[in-house]
Amino acid sequence: MSAAECAPDRLERIIAAMESDGASVLLLGEPGSGKTRLAEEAAYAVADRADAPAAVIVLPAPTSEQALPTEIFGAVFPDLFTEVSSVAASQGFGSHAGLARRVLDAVAAEAAVEGAEPIIIAAAIDRYASATGQVIESLVRSTGVRVIATARRLSGGAERLVRHPRVQRITVGPLTSTEAASFLSRLLDGERVEFETLRRWYAITGGNVNSLSVLALALDRQGLVKRDRGMIWEEIGFAGVPEEFFTYLSETCSPEELLTLESVALAEPVSESVLLGNLNTEHLASLQSLGFVVARRQRTGETALTVSHPLLAQALTSRLPQTQRTRISDDFFRALLADLAGEDPTGSPQRLLRIVSLGLEAGQSLPLAWLTGALAYLSGGRDLTFSMRVALAVAAHDEASPREVAVAGARASQASRLLGDRSALLASAEVIRGILRRDDIDDLPATLRVSLHLELVTHLTLDQEQYGQAFQIISRLDQEVDADDDLSREMIVTARAQLFGRTGQLSRAMRECPPIEPLGRMQLEWVRGNSRVMSALVLAQQGRFDDAIQVADEARMFAVLGERAQHHVADLLTLVTCMTHLLAGATEAARETIESLQQRAITDLNQTGFIENGMAMLALNDGKWREAAQRATRVRDRLAQHDGFGMRPLSAAILALAEAALGERERARQAIRAAEVAQPGTGQMLRGLVRLLTVEARQWNGDPDAADHAARLAAWAAAESLPLIELRAFRVVATAEGHIEQAELSRVRAIAPAVDAPMGEALLAAFEEIAAGTPAWESPATRVLADLGVWLPLPRTSLLSAREREIALHAALGYSSRWIAERFHLSTRTVETHLRHVFTKLGTTNRDELRAYFRSGRAPA
Repeated sequence: MSAAECAPDRLERIIAAMESDGASVLLLGEPGSGKTRLAEEAAYAVADRADAPAAVIVLPAPTSEQALPTEIFGAVFPDLFTEVSSVAASQGFGSHAGLARRVLDAVAAEAAVEGAEPIIIAAAIDRYASATGQVIESLVRSTGVRVIATARRLSGGAERLVRHPRVQRITVGPLTSTEAASFLSRLLDGERVEFETLRRWYAITGGNVNSLSVLALALDRQGLVKRDRGMIWEEIGFAGVPEEFFTYLSETCSPEELLTLESVALAEPVSESVLLGNLNTEHLASLQSLGFVVARRQRTGETALTVSHPLLAQALTSRLPQTQRTRISDDFFRALLADLAGEDPTGSPQRLLRIVSLGLEAGQSLPLAWLTGALAYLSGGRDLTFSMRVALAVAAHDEASPREVAVAGARASQASRLLGDRSALLASAEVIRGILRRDDIDDLPATLRVSLHLELVTHLTLDQEQYGQAFQIISRLDQEVDADDDLSREMIVTARAQLFGRTGQLSRAMRECPPIEPLGRMQLEWVRGNSRVMSALVLAQQGRFDDAIQVADEARMFAVLGERAQHHVADLLTLVTCMTHLLAGATEAARETIESLQQRAITDLNQTGFIENGMAMLALNDGKWREAAQRATRVRDRLAQHDGFGMRPLSAAILALAEAALGERERARQAIRAAEVAQPGTGQMLRGLVRLLTVEARQWNGDPDAADHAARLAAWAAAESLPLIELRAFRVVATAEGHIEQAELSRVRAIAPAVDAPMGEALLAAFEEIAAGTPAWESPATRVLADLGVWLPLPRTSLLSAREREIALHAALGYSSRWIAERFHLSTRTVETHLRHVFTKLGTTNRDELRAYFRSGRAPA
């Protein structure tokens, strides 16, 4: 398995650069990037494509620095050095030019045996001695030889090579997240890698091909990689690094070098002179030659010492005993402290965050000013774990004022919920309760006091399901806060809208949300972020897609502005946009939206289930039932560990429809029951969608009461002012019963214009065709709705496999085999094979008969 298979554009770029006669390429990349394998595949591909025969000559990789010609060329052309009594650079040959001519003659002779043009693969030429590099340079200048060379650094032979105008330099970087997903799926023989597993593996390997391979295969050997229906995931609860990495490190490094490497891993990036002075220079030189440490330029512009690879750093720090972690951190902390010489570090964010981080790791008692300063610098940042640790340290500090404890408690609560850290969440809730019990609570600023109460409301709602107490707190705040304190009052209104939404009272929540226009002043819009989430979700379920996207886009822009940017709110609004696109039938727009968020190395929503549910919904829209079931199952199981935002009902509803579409009736019933269990949270804000998915799952499952459930959903949606959900529910009734009552048709005609085109128009057309007596499987609107992600259920049959059901549905709706193949990443031949099996099992001979079978439930006579 190579990077070229999952990133073919990389290989094609190298091949294109090598196509002209005498062209050469230098591939630059970190160790393990796959550049050597790419060089080999490119060389053989060029040889196969060339008009004239070509011979590939592979030079051995250097075994040490300053590799001499005897080592590199002697292995391939042993006769070259039969008269050399020493390994000195050019003894026995006179000048370097003479040596180069002899090598060129040997290359030409080797290629002449096959009557071919030579293509040379030269790995790690930055480790060549000067004489060796000059030979390679001479080969390139000869124009009769093509060279594909690799290097880690642009030095030595690599630097000499790129001087030539016929040499093109190509950087081989780490895999992207998408490429890594494809690579791992093929490596582990599955269809896809679960999002959370991919996120963790990608984060600790940095997309390095070799590290990804070693990590995945090592975990697989230990039985920590699980598979089900094509989905691959890491055992829940495992967050370590395989033993092979520790063995490799202990066998490669001396104990002293390993200690130095551990120090760098714990404190990286190390740029401070005083910390660098604590490190042994001989050990660092050895570690650099082994490729374990590198000097990298940081975003601040400084060059810092780091472990060469995140996976190595993880391997080192994950196994450090706490006593050793504390000792290393304490040594570095004391060095920084001594270097301060009494100077206040709070004026330098980088220095302050560094000394606080090491101090907390070392268990030091830090000055309160340092902690509060660090917490202020971390506002709006992405390091949630560090922010939470600092906030809890401030809250526990003996000298902290009530105000400082209050701010820290609120910050710790927000961060721990996003991280899914239940113990920290409970600890921060106790901090907040302690502040609210103080006699001097009224001395706090009104907005801070209100925010503490509202954090407690969130805790009571999402963690303890004490809705009555939560509503009482909001009502009391409403009475206590001054009428002219517009900021505090807006916070209360937003909290009330969230509380109604989190308990499924969507129309009441919508009445509390601010209007789309006009916008308020910036401070108000910052406060309104969460209520904008609520209103956009309701607008999407109403079918007002343009309005929903406008609200989400504007609120997202405001959320990322200012010193205390709310990145998690902005990310959530991005997913709201994705969900809106899905409900509108704009599947490709939804895909682009969620992929843009997924590509980010870090997002505050990693532990919440939002992203995974969005990806599962995307699979539903695509008609990829197996993928939807795979993704929904994984997020359901992960949320069983901790569901801080109440997303399990949505996961269960997605799973219910996917299982029903696959013909897994009993699994679908179990998922329907799970989806119908009320759970407060963001999932309840999508209650209309959740109920719709479960109703559609009942219809796919062939439940006799599906139409009754759909009728009740339509009535509820009418009461909650959700025209889109009401229309979709009526469609279930109409397609299940094969006709539509006049009263229902009148209602449909009245509310369809409230749903934005094209969804509203397509739904109305479908109802008109049903009213005219057109069978659903013969209806043009059915195909239009399928393009929008609204699928017509297959009749019950146990004859077809899951894949066959997917392909049969698309084929019956008129999609071509080529289109189906592209959608499911299959070959056209495979699709045709599946279709033949479908025809045989159902007693049909073509697509028209297949459609007739689905219409009547039996094969045509």
